[in-house]
Amino acid sequence: MLNDPQYNLVISGYLNNHLSDEPVEQLIEHPNTLMLLPYGTECTPGPLGIINSGLSSLNSQIMTEVWTVDDNVERGVTGRCHWNKTDSMIAAAIWLTKEQCLNIQKSTEAAYIELLEFLKIKGYPSPFRFWNYIPNINEGNGDAEQYKLFCTGRLAAFEQSGMSAEEYPSASALGHHSEGAVFYVLAAKQAGTHYRNSLQVNAFQYPREYGPSSPSFSRATELTINGQNLFLISGTASIIGHKTIAEGDLTGQVNTTIKNINHLLTTKRQQDKNINIISAKVYLRFANDLEIAQTLLEEAFPTTEIVFTLADICRANLLVEVECFCG
Repeated sequence: MLNDPQYNLVISGYLNNHLSDEPVEQLIEHPNTLMLLPYGTECTPGPLGIINSGLSSLNSQIMTEVWTVDDNVERGVTGRCHWNKTDSMIAAAIWLTKEQCLNIQKSTEAAYIELLEFLKIKGYPSPFRFWNYIPNINEGNGDAEQYKLFCTGRLAAFEQSGMSAEEYPSASALGHHSEGAVFYVLAAKQAGTHYRNSLQVNAFQYPREYGPSSPSFSRATELTINGQNLFLISGTASIIGHKTIAEGDLTGQVNTTIKNINHLLTTKRQQDKNINIISAKVYLRFANDLEIAQTLLEEAFPTTEIVFTLADICRANLLVEVECFCG
């Protein structure tokens, strides 16, 4: 374990995710920092190692999401890909401009093709976790909704890269209240194991009513890196089967989300009984829902570090989504 009080960093295992209130300028100088996500309103490329996502935090103090590794980190830019890598894994990001977001389907497809090709060239061909933050995610009617167009672009890129549905990694896709978009990914040299949730229809098998292209992600991904067994739970919401549960009821939606997360953990613990949630990110559609969501989630996961953010969820009738980093 590495514990450096000067930077308020703690590394347990090879990869870790936590929050810090230390200045970004200090955090990025630490040799074990893989990438930083400062919460704010910008969704544009920043200095190497910093992922500006357009998400704002609802926590009381200003926080930065910190990804650390028990290794030295090399950084660079290749084409549009901003990357941070070790010998075992890589983090890479591509941003879209406000203008490129006007055709989110085409721009998503092009960005994903570039990211996936870059990962192969660099020698990390197995993405195991994606994040996608785009503006106005629920804007547009029917098949013209931004999220559905994004899904079509992502699926086209996966198909062109030769990725099958069984290889789709865990992911989150949310709407921020800024301009531009960012897609970022963690990838490794070896493939992970992707999990399904038996309480839910596989996202990539949703019926046509949810759009022309089903969402291309798994419910969770397991991966062992340098002896550390990781379990990354995708953005999880109040969906049973393929239907939204407790529409308009925040408490009901949070409780159903907790049920889905615990079901995935129970499945995983059949192989590794020691797996626990290290950190969680909560996306809330309405800032006024913070108190109720915080009470319920902190009671359900009392040992987990949780950050609450303001974001639009992929379905207009969803109020909350939660993702987890487990180890």
